[in-house]
Amino acid sequence: MENLYRVVPAHKLLILTVIISALVGAGVVTTVMPARYTANMTMYISAATSYNADVAFQGSLLAQERTRQYVQLVRSLRVSEAVVQQLGLSETAEEVATKINASTALESVLLEVSVTDSAPVEAARIANGIGDVFPLLAANIERRPIGNQIPTINVEVLDRASVPTAPSTNGLLTNLVLGGVAGLVLGIGAVFLMHVGHRRRTSQKDEPEEFRTAMSGEPIRSKRADLDRSVSRQAASDKAATNQMLSEISAQPTLNRTNQGAGGGDAQPPVRIAADYDSLPRDVK
Repeated sequence: MENLYRVVPAHKLLILTVIISALVGAGVVTTVMPARYTANMTMYISAATSYNADVAFQGSLLAQERTRQYVQLVRSLRVSEAVVQQLGLSETAEEVATKINASTALESVLLEVSVTDSAPVEAARIANGIGDVFPLLAANIERRPIGNQIPTINVEVLDRASVPTAPSTNGLLTNLVLGGVAGLVLGIGAVFLMHVGHRRRTSQKDEPEEFRTAMSGEPIRSKRADLDRSVSRQAASDKAATNQMLSEISAQPTLNRTNQGAGGGDAQPPVRIAADYDSLPRDVK
């Protein structure tokens, strides 16, 4: 880590380049992508019950359960198709469904619906269209026979959507800050990777050749074969030098050995010098 503190200032130009590139990218994305606006609408889910305490408690639990189920129903194509017909939209039901989102808190009977669009007026219009068609759709689904003791579910709009005045997506300043932070992190990360790679290459140069060979995955057998070939070439060179020396000696006149004993006998036979290395006795080799 201490080495990294020394390395980062040494590569400040690289880090600055990455930060500037990230800022430019964030500015281009913010300029090219249109702003998005979100309109919010709230519906209240209740159960029509009598004054019976047991039935009232049952109705409260049923309303909470239905609220969780309606989160999925609001985003269904059935609701989107009804909104398209109600408002006469040129978009398809699939396109409208991608703009709708719904949520609810735990053990709550409030259903929060949000619609996101590039036009703020259109977002509020679709959200209020959902508030118009969804209670009727829920009433048809929850319709009960007369005399049934199961509570009837009611859906009503608690807060209608208003036209949003500010975009829900990040503005230019926010994106520039995020881009700068991302560029700083990427720049330091790049310097860190470069530092690690440099240290690894340096450590590999200082390692013994056998260790580097084993770590790199190269077959060690090939290194041994190279060594054997080198020894063979050296032995052949030594043999050739020996043959050359013996040839030069054999070209000289034959030497006679004279017996220098006390009796002064006859001269000994001439001594024969070997002509090459291969003719030498085994014990001489």
